[in-house]
Amino acid sequence: MKQVYVQEPLKIAIFDAPQPEAHDSNGIVIKVMATGICATDVHTFLGETIHGKHYPFHIGHEIAGKVVAVGSEVSCVVVGDSVVVNPLIYCGTCGECASGHWNYCKNVKALGLTGPGGFSDYVYTIEQNISKFSRKSPQEMSFAEPLATVLHATDLLDELNLSSSILIQGAGTLGLLFLKALSWKVPGISICVSDPDVRRHVLIHQNHGKAVVPEHITDHFSIIIDCSGNVKAVQAATTMLKDHGTLLLFGVCPQDSKLEIDPFYVYRHELTIKGAYALNNNIDKAAKLIDEGHIEVQDLISAVIPREALLETLQGLANRNLSGKYVVQLEG
Repeated sequence: MKQVYVQEPLKIAIFDAPQPEAHDSNGIVIKVMATGICATDVHTFLGETIHGKHYPFHIGHEIAGKVVAVGSEVSCVVVGDSVVVNPLIYCGTCGECASGHWNYCKNVKALGLTGPGGFSDYVYTIEQNISKFSRKSPQEMSFAEPLATVLHATDLLDELNLSSSILIQGAGTLGLLFLKALSWKVPGISICVSDPDVRRHVLIHQNHGKAVVPEHITDHFSIIIDCSGNVKAVQAATTMLKDHGTLLLFGVCPQDSKLEIDPFYVYRHELTIKGAYALNNNIDKAAKLIDEGHIEVQDLISAVIPREALLETLQGLANRNLSGKYVVQLEG
């Protein structure tokens, strides 16, 4: 099989490797059909992974494929089933898992660190980390993992009044997934989405959001969700919250970045700043929402590309010559 990883910043390695085997009783081998390119893949390509400067790194975690081998005790799928993959393998026994904070598992095994990743021909995982699908294409189902991260973030807002005024900063794939997810969760909700690239405003309007250029914002909001990962945008958001407002940090800012926070202002206006990290053992829900058509994602795909175009596409996204969601098709 062909295995793919980032060997070092700006260098993609593609080489022949043995196909994984279902060596554990709960193990599953999946032939990759389609994998989405995530912004974190681009960050990894440029020189910083979500786990720090850790190389080599097995990029590609938004995976849809077919089961080709199963361990002796696997009962939820059979060979030939179409599945999506949760890239974080949780231990299920530590204190964090027991308390429902699976994304902070003390013994987590991340696909990027262990490999092979989703731009390889095959990946290996275990039974509890897959979810079946049957209706949608693998290209669409590759959105299950990013949607799961968005659903986890919206769960953190459950105690807030989601019918209040909401601003999403950034109309990339994740910002638009937030728009779709919140619109599904609270039908008829009114949401503003800011992005300096007016070309993205078409998709905002098509998904029933109100598009705005950041410099033209004059309102204040009860909830601001930052999907930009831009420190200046996050800084500006702290001054655009209403009393008792919440700023949810979802976009990944550079790890050495800093914010200037006025603690008296936060105190005086009873503001809350929250983070939302990764997915939280909820990919089943995300897969079902896409597969059953409750949340449509086809309009978010900028292009489906062959693996041979991966390096060029990563370079284009890194240089901002390309934008949007690119899905690598490996099969079918």
